[in-house]
Amino acid sequence: MQRFDADQSGELSEQEFTTMMTALLDPASNLLDDQILHYQGLFQKADLDDSGTINVDELKKLLHIRRAIKNSLAIKI
Repeated sequence: MQRFDADQSGELSEQEFTTMMTALLDPASNLLDDQILHYQGLFQKADLDDSGTINVDELKKLLHIRRAIKNSLAIKI
């Protein structure tokens, strides 16, 4: 997370989060509008306290939930 925390605040802004998701998931991509909207939606879900930033705990919760959903879908298939 520190790598993408451009302002070194200890939290990620929406822009920093989008940059991180792009770099980690699709580094060669030119983001399409629907991808940006998807990442913005993820950010909004992760920002549990509506602070406009996400901290390490909020990011961990988001990743844990996403992993659980992915695993449950794989079991159904």
